[in-house]
Amino acid sequence: MPAYSFVVRNNDATEIEGLGSMALADDGKALAFGKQVIRDLMREGAEQYVGWTMNVAEEERAVASIRFDCPDQG
Repeated sequence: MPAYSFVVRNNDATEIEGLGSMALADDGKALAFGKQVIRDLMREGAEQYVGWTMNVAEEERAVASIRFDCPDQG
C-alpha cells in the first residue's frame, strides 16, 4: 500500500503542521481521510481554519490540496 502524507498550511501557505503519513489503498482513500480530518478540525473551531489547506501527497507526487472551507472538493 502507498504511504500518503498530510500537511496543513495556513492562509499565507506556511506549513502549520505535518500530520504524518499513513498507508492507504489509493488516492480516493487518502482524500476521504484528509476530508474527514478537516471536518473534525472545523467542528472544533471553523473560524480559525477558513482558507487553510491540507496538502495530500503520495511520496513526492502531489495528490490534492483541499481547502478547509470546502472539504467536499478534491
